Amino acid sequence: MSYNPLRTVVFNKIPNMHLLELPFFYNSLRSIIAGDQADTKSFVRSHLSQGSCASIIDIGCGTGDFFDPTLSVPYTGIDVNSRYISYAQKNYHNYSHAKFVCDDILTSPLLSSSQYDAVLFISMMHHLSDLDCEHMFRRITALQPRLILIADIIPSPPRFLQRLMVRFDRGAYVRPPEEKLAIIERFFSVTHNEFIQSRLAVQHGIVCTPRTH
Repeated sequence: MSYNPLRTVVFNKIPNMHLLELPFFYNSLRSIIAGDQADTKSFVRSHLSQGSCASIIDIGCGTGDFFDPTLSVPYTGIDVNSRYISYAQKNYHNYSHAKFVCDDILTSPLLSSSQYDAVLFISMMHHLSDLDCEHMFRRITALQPRLILIADIIPSPPRFLQRLMVRFDRGAYVRPPEEKLAIIERFFSVTHNEFIQSRLAVQHGIVCTPRTH
């Protein structure tokens, strides 16, 4: 199962596949809803730069939209959709420090056999139950990161069209900010959070560090 949010919106089907399984349709719809996600990318880039992170893993990377070529540190993107991964591999083949892996984020051995300075977890939480979030955050903790960046949609954005886009999304766990924070703070220390406007979407951006015991 892939948990990327925009791919789960149901439009027309081709045999055994939603149109949004295909990178062209996924990227087209994402552009309509979120534009180029400039503010979310700025949020990610700013905090990665401040953290001086030497390696990055992007969990649920989709077509690689949050790979930033200006950050010349090793980057690994992982997603279960082989077409998204193939697209990202072709699109970023000139960048030797970028690697894209097709695997299930909840079971991949990649998330139990490596360490990364920074973890990106963008637009994923609202497709995971509380139990799956807990499992995922334990896996993230095992990566021994210094920084975790989370962004996820909210259920009641201020504008009508934004609320309509939330209704189109089939993610079953669109949590209000306080519920997201309650789950996250069981595993990480939240150092900053903000709301990010992204055309017809509103993301709740959350900056975390590992808990110290």
